[in-house]
Amino acid sequence: MSGAAQSIRWEISAFALAAGLGMGMPAVAGEMAFTVTIEQLTTEETLKLPDGSATRAPLSPGAAVVFSGANPLLTVGASASSGLQRQAEAGQPEDLLAAMEAADGVSTAVMFDRTDTLTVMAKPGDMLTFATMFGQSNDCFYAPKGGEIRLFDRDGRPIVGERTIEVVLYDAGTEVNQVPGVGPDQGPRQDPNSWRQGELEHATVQPVRDIFAYPPVGEVIRVTVSAGKSA
Repeated sequence: MSGAAQSIRWEISAFALAAGLGMGMPAVAGEMAFTVTIEQLTTEETLKLPDGSATRAPLSPGAAVVFSGANPLLTVGASASSGLQRQAEAGQPEDLLAAMEAADGVSTAVMFDRTDTLTVMAKPGDMLTFATMFGQSNDCFYAPKGGEIRLFDRDGRPIVGERTIEVVLYDAGTEVNQVPGVGPDQGPRQDPNSWRQGELEHATVQPVRDIFAYPPVGEVIRVTVSAGKSA
């Protein structure tokens, strides 16, 4: 791991520790701590291959964001940002994270690993979004349905529990899809130093719709949200 990547991971760990201890996060009216757990569930049997064998369907590190207003991470039907393209094609969230930190309405932007627990602060009206690459693909990624997960109901009460049903596998629309787990221009088989290698597609972000078979979302990822004390 490069020194820069190690630095990013250390800064994120420090942020999560500070959040858990309630340090470094000034309280505002109605603000509440949420614990978000994103789990990789894949096994050696998760992704069925055309020859009858099976393999893992790993997640990549990803970016998680708490925001209000317009969704800064993705818009279904629009072109993927350069940061989201790199996340979806190579599983590298650093550019996306940097863009989210500077985006309007963002209160938290943090990188997570394939299985990770994050503590974030949110207030009524705030939403959660994230992106993590479906590793055995050209440019597919998991994110909330419609781009966001609500953290509060209309009465300002926290919405907690397993939220996996609200997660969708998206196609970034940047590379033409190949057979999952087989395509030569997919993460495990492409040159790690050149993340854009497949045939360009020039499409928009959409739920995956192609001729290939993908494992059910709930066999690859699980997302759980729990709430702590109000600030």
